[in-house]
Amino acid sequence: MPLREFIVSPGFVGATVLVAALIVLGAVLYAVRRAGKRFDQELKQRKRLHDAVRDAEEAAQARQQSWQTFTWLVDTAGVEPAASEGATLGVGPELAMATLRGLLRDAERLHDETLADAVTAYQNQFARVLAQQAGPLSDLAGAPSAERKPPPSPAARPQPANAQDDKPDKKPVPDENASAAELAGDGRRHRR
Repeated sequence: MPLREFIVSPGFVGATVLVAALIVLGAVLYAVRRAGKRFDQELKQRKRLHDAVRDAEEAAQARQQSWQTFTWLVDTAGVEPAASEGATLGVGPELAMATLRGLLRDAERLHDETLADAVTAYQNQFARVLAQQAGPLSDLAGAPSAERKPPPSPAARPQPANAQDDKPDKKPVPDENASAAELAGDGRRHRR
């Protein structure tokens, strides 16, 4: 069969239509597959965005809750009772310190440096207040405060005879009613 008759024959036209249909089918399948991948990527991106927004909201809520807990603790445990009253802190020192340690862990987990710095500073301050309220170690040993003697006044200290003759004492003589706090430092009286 000559080539010209084969090209115009129904078999050739059918084969051409079949090949064209296969090409179109391949193109459609390729387009559908690409559209499916793009759709999956968009879904994943939306999910990541949704998760990021949710995580940011949860972190903001956790930060806010940590700050509220910190301010509550400062308001509650920050009241310094007078040492003479023998009062204790409202929440107790153990609970306050445990809460501060928990807040510090939360601040580090949330990457909130401001809260971590504030909690650390307050924790140090709180420890100083507790140490100050505990008093000196001599109080813990059972030495009564009435037996403690104030340091001798500068006038009561013996001075060498030649020192008084050579140089007059320029320090003022303390009043008999002056307290030990007023006599502190170089013998000068401090008024409040």
